[in-house]
Amino acid sequence: MLRKNLLPKNLIVHYAFLNKIFILAPVKPINLEEYLNTSLVKENNVLVLFCVSLWFMLSSCSKSNDASPTPVTPPVPPIYSTTVLKVYELDTTKQAPNDTISRWFFFYDNANRLINDSLSMLAGTSIYTRIRSIQYNGSDTNAFRSITKGYTGSAQNVEIDTAYYTFSNGNYVADTVVYHYLNGGTSEAATSKTTFSYQSGIISRSFQNWIPQLSYTGSENETIYKTVVNGDIVQQTDTLYSFSNGQPSGSQMFQTTVSYLPNPNPLFKLYRATAKEYFTAPGIGNFINSQYAPSHLISQQISTAGNLTYDYSFRQDGYPLTARVSGDGNGGQTTKLIFVYAQN
Repeated sequence: MLRKNLLPKNLIVHYAFLNKIFILAPVKPINLEEYLNTSLVKENNVLVLFCVSLWFMLSSCSKSNDASPTPVTPPVPPIYSTTVLKVYELDTTKQAPNDTISRWFFFYDNANRLINDSLSMLAGTSIYTRIRSIQYNGSDTNAFRSITKGYTGSAQNVEIDTAYYTFSNGNYVADTVVYHYLNGGTSEAATSKTTFSYQSGIISRSFQNWIPQLSYTGSENETIYKTVVNGDIVQQTDTLYSFSNGQPSGSQMFQTTVSYLPNPNPLFKLYRATAKEYFTAPGIGNFINSQYAPSHLISQQISTAGNLTYDYSFRQDGYPLTARVSGDGNGGQTTKLIFVYAQN
């Protein structure tokens, strides 16, 4: 509603005209200088200036906000450790706590090298325990010695093995092992020596062992043919001939074909310190002898020692959390491996 008494009548007519309203009223001429000096006009001018300034301020803020939206911080992906602390093997047909088949614990030095591991597993109605310590020369990543103590049931029947390793250009070329068997109050000793030679795709192994108390000397000659793709064995055939006190005592043949996933095998770096360079048994890791582990996870392995199939669950970085293992190479069982990693 227009307040007509606040403006001169000639302005009322003009304002109304602009709004298409015609007001017919006599217009009394006024002195423009007197009008502009009135306090009401001054107040109105101040009010107009304030409104205009406020409009410019709001417009500027709006444009500034439009031009510079608040940045959205993307989520930070988790950083995982690849160091394995524990591996559990479970019987999927049983309930906890009776489902545990084996437990394997690992310990490292400040250079993240494996220095101790401890394996406990079922052996019939008893429990087999193996404790191993690994020693290095200086900053080497290949071991020069390991001491393994294994026993079943009570610690009265104990086997203590001390192994000395030789590596050349990254290849495992020899080992010497001294065995001590403590059976109640008796003690036995034995010694073995193994050498390896390498050609392209071929490993030749020569093994000898001596048990003086039994006047026994044994030896083995083995030739391993392997095909390697992306650092892992995809095919292997080896033939072993054994001799007892110089006489032939038997032969064995092992063949395997392996398919892999692109995911890394967390057991690979655990085995590197003392690892031989060929399969001695099927699987992503030989839990008893710690002899070979491929760098990638096995999806399926077919061998003369039995077949294995692995199904995994993974972390975001591709390392396995669990592995479901089935096949006649697993004793006809379906078992589950659980990997426990260090925290960063």
